[in-house]
Amino acid sequence: MYLFLKLKPKSELYVDDVSKIKKYEGTPSLIKIRNEELMNIAIKKIEDLRKEFELSVSENVSENPLSAHPKLSKEQLIKKGLIKEVYTTKDYIVDK
Repeated sequence: MYLFLKLKPKSELYVDDVSKIKKYEGTPSLIKIRNEELMNIAIKKIEDLRKEFELSVSENVSENPLSAHPKLSKEQLIKKGLIKEVYTTKDYIVDK
């Protein structure tokens, strides 16, 4: 999972500077979340931003926000247009 944040790019461990890529100019810091340690670093960065901008935490947010949504089958997800199936074909060489 990738987390892009609007932090000043620093030479911090685990935070990559992607400011030179035009697409990410507005969010120049990237944390690649690959394990629990990096997840904790990302959560700390988000918490630091929350404090810096004096944002409050919503009281009605559950521990697992996905628990409020029912699980949908693959067919239901396709029908709603949330995912799509992609098929590939291979070219076969036939000996004559």
